[in-house]
Amino acid sequence: MKKTLLIGISLFAVLCASAQQFWIENWNAHSQLSQGTLSYTGSNGAWSVQQTGTNDADSNAWYFSNQEDALGRGQCGTNGNTDGTAHIGNTANAPLLGLAGADNGAIIDDGANTTTNQRLQSPVINCTGKSNITLSFNYIQGKSGGNDYVTLQYYNGTSWATLSTPAELDSCNSGQGLWTYYSVALPASANNNANVKIGFNWTNNTNSFDDNDFLNNSVEIVSFAVDSIVLKTTAAIAPVTAFTVSDTSVCAGDSVQFTDQSTNTPTSWAWTFTGGTPATSALQNPWVKYNTVGHYNVKLKSTNGGGSDSITKTTYIDVKNCVAGMGTIVDNNSLKVYPNPANNTINVAFTAVIDANAKINITDLTGRTISSQSVNSFAGKTMPMDVSGIAPGVYFIKLSTANTVYVTKFIKQ
Repeated sequence: MKKTLLIGISLFAVLCASAQQFWIENWNAHSQLSQGTLSYTGSNGAWSVQQTGTNDADSNAWYFSNQEDALGRGQCGTNGNTDGTAHIGNTANAPLLGLAGADNGAIIDDGANTTTNQRLQSPVINCTGKSNITLSFNYIQGKSGGNDYVTLQYYNGTSWATLSTPAELDSCNSGQGLWTYYSVALPASANNNANVKIGFNWTNNTNSFDDNDFLNNSVEIVSFAVDSIVLKTTAAIAPVTAFTVSDTSVCAGDSVQFTDQSTNTPTSWAWTFTGGTPATSALQNPWVKYNTVGHYNVKLKSTNGGGSDSITKTTYIDVKNCVAGMGTIVDNNSLKVYPNPANNTINVAFTAVIDANAKINITDLTGRTISSQSVNSFAGKTMPMDVSGIAPGVYFIKLSTANTVYVTKFIKQ
């Protein structure tokens, strides 16, 4: 029992350490505000409303009041009892059936002359020094087949963009909305940005009568309410470093490409190539040339905001002297390529016995590997290779085994 408790406490501590809230809006100041309040300024600053499309004479409006109560997720909406919310509601000019006045909570009149397109905009949110930011909130949203909906929007200091469209939700038997949790990551442009804003853009269409919860014919329907808006940072997870190379067995003078395959999105790389040129690189996927025969180590250290990780592969690159192999081919005529010159396909024929699994590479005059494939041991066999995708020029065919490398050249027309 004590062990379980300690594990639970440790896990809670880790979660708290990895996520930090830095901006909260919960409208608590509106517990005493009257029905129909159209403006709000709290400790974060002033919220505003922007028209973003057609708005009829009796369009619905954003309100700040406890006409839609701030309740926890999983609870059915009520009004007039607890702290307030921001919600979209009816105006006095478009009274709902059986209701009087403006702002009756998160319900709207969807009848004639009430088309609405309005964005509720937050104050400026200073995200300086923050990264990996997540936005979360509780919300209510009725079902209307997509005709009455909110889109979550984001301002990067220059322009607005849509982040997502929160799903329409089931309503309670009372006709009230069901409070539900929602979370989304902000774009990378929010990192260390002092001019971020978030917005909730409401649209309702008076010409569509397909609401799942009400008759939707000049009567009330569930709209949208939001509460408990939180921005928090999540600590980055350190990379797990991994990489591959285009060929581990090369001729002296050949070049190969290394490819980073590290997880958790590293942001910087530090390569060390023993015996290679260059000897180090900060590129993610560098090309390296090996001029001297030998067996060489390769090391990669990858880093992000969560830390670093490194891996060293010993004797990873095997550099051979291929001059003897070229002489053998010329003297013994063991390796042939035809047609030569070629257009789309070449045939590689080898008449000697290969003593181990072989690899066939096509390289250009600089030693850069253009394509590579492994083949089983064979003698007196011919293997076709597709060269339609490479540019015209002179290329080398290199057939290498565990002990010998054979090279010949061909011309791509």
